[in-house]
Amino acid sequence: MGILLSVLWISSSRSLAWQQLATPSTRYSLPVVYPFTASCTRENQQHAEEDATTTTTTTTTATAATAPLFQNRRSFVATTTTAVSAIALFACTKAARAVTDTSTTSIATTTATATSSSSSFAERLKQDKLVLPNPTPYTSEGNGVDNTYVPSYLAGTWNVTQTLVDVKTPVGLKFAGGPNGDETIARATIQQARARLNVPIQFQLRYVPTKWGVTEDRVFNIKQRLNAFAGKSVVSTVEYANVGTSNRQAVLAMGGKDTDPLQTTIVRFKGPAAQKTFVISHGGDDTRTTTAPSSSSASSSAAASSSWSGYELQRSIFALTNQNTAPPITTDTELIWQFQPPAQTTPPDRIEGKLRLAGYLNAQSDKLYFDANKRAVTIQDYTLDMVRVTAE
Repeated sequence: MGILLSVLWISSSRSLAWQQLATPSTRYSLPVVYPFTASCTRENQQHAEEDATTTTTTTTTATAATAPLFQNRRSFVATTTTAVSAIALFACTKAARAVTDTSTTSIATTTATATSSSSSFAERLKQDKLVLPNPTPYTSEGNGVDNTYVPSYLAGTWNVTQTLVDVKTPVGLKFAGGPNGDETIARATIQQARARLNVPIQFQLRYVPTKWGVTEDRVFNIKQRLNAFAGKSVVSTVEYANVGTSNRQAVLAMGGKDTDPLQTTIVRFKGPAAQKTFVISHGGDDTRTTTAPSSSSASSSAAASSSWSGYELQRSIFALTNQNTAPPITTDTELIWQFQPPAQTTPPDRIEGKLRLAGYLNAQSDKLYFDANKRAVTIQDYTLDMVRVTAE
């Protein structure tokens, strides 16, 4: 499923494909079924259909002002770098997600054991051959309050400059060519993406403390990213959605606040479109070992060892909400971060970081899904420069 154009993102590997898909006369059929169990697949499809049919908007056709949204649909599908709990995983496990654990033990450190050792998180920022992470094996203490928790020094609101520094297609150009693997679309997509190399994009990000650790304010951050990469206001609303692994009832029952971020989000655009994003898998270094250096004499190696790395694998379902008969589009994107804590020798309110976006094909949307063999088909690398605005 190709390359992302902006928003943390890069250019839509489907930008051209989506123009065809958004045409009412064009028919698009799902090539394969998502490879979970049959019952999970049925629930997954029903969930997507409900999302597409229950979301309403007063706009029934895309206007000239909203046309770029659909021309670069892939950007918005993957750009919600906001995350949350996979549809199929949720459908198969929601019955087991009862809130029975009232432990007050912090779960911010449990993500380090999600799918790999802490050293491997940073390594994924360097490797070109990436394989789709396995779903996170949720633990009892995370029932209902699961999230990606980051080091405490990130708490607060930040002015962020995000700059694209590299674009790759590690398994071949055709895999960036939309649902049918069209090389003409792929070449146009990569060219469009590379046109954004070294172009800084500025916006704000917010991370908030919770009972279980510091996590990102997804509602705030999604809107900031999408509008910034679009170059104008394209988001109407962003809200949280309850799922078994992350829901408001469980958060409140376990002593959290009604403002604590959840994992799953729903974005409604100013044009006739909506997007729901889940987190399928996530993990990160132990936040207890990633504090800022204690003295100005700390060596560069010590500083490097104190950096925090983590990831989320997000699944997004993008659907038109007008009379267009095109079915929802599903995309899978892995976000890999690394944050370097502020040292004593630098301004304490400035952080440098890295972000990698790895795009994977999805069985419900991509003809070349089995050829990709769960490998990342697009990689975009960004630098992050963050200056604190307010502390939490």
